[in-house]
Amino acid sequence: MNEKEVKDEKVEPIIPLNESPKAKPKAQSKKVEQEAIEVKAEPKNEKVIYIGPTFNGIQQFTALEKVPESFKEVNEEHAFFKYLFVKFSDFPKARQNVFKTGTREYQLVEKAKEVI
Repeated sequence: MNEKEVKDEKVEPIIPLNESPKAKPKAQSKKVEQEAIEVKAEPKNEKVIYIGPTFNGIQQFTALEKVPESFKEVNEEHAFFKYLFVKFSDFPKARQNVFKTGTREYQLVEKAKEVI
């Protein structure tokens, strides 16, 4: 591309970060909304900690990259098993609750012991 072609080419103005753009065409804003919804719909693959009793070779309070396939099979029969995997951010509270009678975590662990 030579200098003359560059001068004749139309260039869209860049909006500075501190300014908000004025009204966008509806078709464009719908597309942006759809893209945002699609991104939100994707599940995050977060690391988890298993708080249940030792089962299928996994000890209580083991950190895992994801829920093992063997637990997914058990979860088909006993849906509560999925709640025995907690996010890292929820682990401190969940660990305390495992030992507190009457808490959800305590009841889940006791129920898992009956199944195992």
